[in-house]
Amino acid sequence: MAHTQTNRLLTVVFCLMLGMSVFAQQWHTTLDVLRPAKYSLPHNIEHLLIVNNTVPQPDDYGHTLLTNGTPTGRTSVNTEQLPFHFLFSLTQQLDEQGLLSDVSLLEHSQNTRGTFRTTALLNRSQVDSLCREYQSEALLVCNRFLSYDTMGVCLLENESYYAFLIAYETYSFSLQYPDKAETLYYTGTDTLYWESTAYALEKALNGLPDRQQALTDMASYIGGRVAMRFVPAWETVDRYFYDCRDNGIKQGLQYLKYKQWDKAIKAWTQTYDTVKNNVTKAYAAANTAVVCEINNNLDGAVLWGNRALEAFSSSSGPEALQQQINIRYYLKQLEQRQKDEAKLNL
Repeated sequence: MAHTQTNRLLTVVFCLMLGMSVFAQQWHTTLDVLRPAKYSLPHNIEHLLIVNNTVPQPDDYGHTLLTNGTPTGRTSVNTEQLPFHFLFSLTQQLDEQGLLSDVSLLEHSQNTRGTFRTTALLNRSQVDSLCREYQSEALLVCNRFLSYDTMGVCLLENESYYAFLIAYETYSFSLQYPDKAETLYYTGTDTLYWESTAYALEKALNGLPDRQQALTDMASYIGGRVAMRFVPAWETVDRYFYDCRDNGIKQGLQYLKYKQWDKAIKAWTQTYDTVKNNVTKAYAAANTAVVCEINNNLDGAVLWGNRALEAFSSSSGPEALQQQINIRYYLKQLEQRQKDEAKLNL
């Protein structure tokens, strides 16, 4: 799987900022940066088989009733098909993302020796056999899927009834390969909440969804959400350019308006090399760092960010200290981006 990363200069808005030894202003911009998926799939996987390896929970397990905060009993809900709805939605969403050449689902459970409370992984023979049969490089195996819910009602001070249904579904996966013993594990829990208020008890309860239908819809919904955790996501971040009275700084900002990155960098690096004022030198370095980042030169951004920090550190006063804090924070963001890029390019 190939991932591409681009940054876009979306907006440049002029805003005023308190200065230090010179009157400093800032230009604001936003960048779209690609963050790695929460759950990572190796890039050499093109054909993935999703396997149901769950054992359905008993109908009378995990479904409770509350009245005014006090447990009043349990009820039964048929949850046998919940793993299927969960995995079908997961498979469909992963396939639609187009990150893999093929995503297939083995919907019938392969679990013949576990219980709904325990996890029984597929053995090596099963993994090898399924990968050969379905021509897959790996199996994403759902080993456990459990659903819990509580429906309750209470009488409020205004003599109206408040009814609610809270449900959470927990799941665990293993990513298994035919040619190596390494296994990756993914676990998670998702929660949904429904509520209804009315002056009549029956009306308040009728405002809640059917319990079984709610759990079924939830399984489908979180299946799609889990799929997105395997997909890199774009995030918008804020970045700032310094402006001051220095001609070199202003010249670079003019080039910035027309996205003439090389000319902007040249103007600011010349300013950095020639100016004696440490604050102006820091502005030039910080601006250069952001342009390097815009152009995906993260090493250059770190280099110039550290030069900006060094120049700010050579200045005195509370504003200089604040700018040191800002630059250190920016350097931490760059460090995280380098880590993210390393994950994306694995």
